[in-house]
Amino acid sequence: MSIAEQILLSIALALDCFTVSVTLGIIKRRIEYRTMLSSSVLFGIFQAAMPLAGWLLIGLFSDTLQKFDRWIAFFMLLFIGGKMIVENLPLGNRTKEDEPQSKPVTMGFILSLAVATSIDALAIGPTLSCTGFKTLPSLVMPLSIIAAGSFILSVIGNCIGSVIGSHIRFRFEPIGGIVLISIGIKILLSI
Repeated sequence: MSIAEQILLSIALALDCFTVSVTLGIIKRRIEYRTMLSSSVLFGIFQAAMPLAGWLLIGLFSDTLQKFDRWIAFFMLLFIGGKMIVENLPLGNRTKEDEPQSKPVTMGFILSLAVATSIDALAIGPTLSCTGFKTLPSLVMPLSIIAAGSFILSVIGNCIGSVIGSHIRFRFEPIGGIVLISIGIKILLSI
C-alpha cells in the first residue's frame, strides 16, 4: 500500500470524525479549544487504535468481531443520538432562558463518540495484514497517517461547525442526534 493509498484510507476513515466534529462545533456555537483538541486527539487515537486491535486480533477473533462490530457501532450511535434528540425536544412554552446556549460536552461523551465512530476501523486491521504490513513496526506509518488524518479533519470539522453554530440561533442538538443515528445506520448497512 503506497503512501497515497494510506492517505486516502485515512481520509475515508476520518469522514465520520469530521461529521461528528461539525456537529460538536455547531452545538458549542463557538470554537472551544479544549473540546476541539480533546475530541480531535481522541478521534485520532481511536481511529488508529482500532485497526491496530483488528491487526492484533486477526488470528483470534477476527471473524467473530467482524460479525458484530457494525452492530456495536450502530447501537452506540443510536443511543447517543437518541439521547441528544430526547433531551432537546421542545416541551411546552419556552422562555428567553431556554434560548439555545452552549452545553458542556463531557469527556465521557467525547470518548463514547470516539469509540463509536472508530469501531468500523477495526476491519482495517486484517486488511493491513493482507496488504503487506506483517510486523508491528511496519504499522507505524499507516497508523500515524490514519491518526493524523482523523485529527486534522476533526479540527477542521469543529471549526466549520462553530462558524455555522455561531450564526444560526437554533437548537442543533436534535439534528446532531439525527446525524449520529444516520452515521450508525450507514455503518450498519455498509458492506
